[in-house]
Amino acid sequence: MDKVAIRVSGEKNFFEEVRSEAARLDRSPSWLLAHCVGAILPRLASSIVVAGPLHAKGEKPKASEQTFFVPRDLVETCGKLAARLGMSSDDVLAYAWLAGRDGIRAMPSS
Repeated sequence: MDKVAIRVSGEKNFFEEVRSEAARLDRSPSWLLAHCVGAILPRLASSIVVAGPLHAKGEKPKASEQTFFVPRDLVETCGKLAARLGMSSDDVLAYAWLAGRDGIRAMPSS
């Protein structure tokens, strides 16, 4: 599987939560994020409503950046959907995490 590095901007607590859950599951943060994005892409692909950003303009908290390594095809699909829906790729990733984190938390620890 061909993987690429992506720089993700987000709130510090987003990265802390992803790292914490990844450690609990004995998985990498990259795997966890790819899992969430892969699960949400079909729902986003069927969306006909343009989604707005998760934060109103001017309200976005100071962002941090972190690098994740995810499958190239997942990144390409995510980017195309983000453009079609009028969202940034970072918003799609944040949405995927928010939509999938309860399922992640329900996974048994390794």
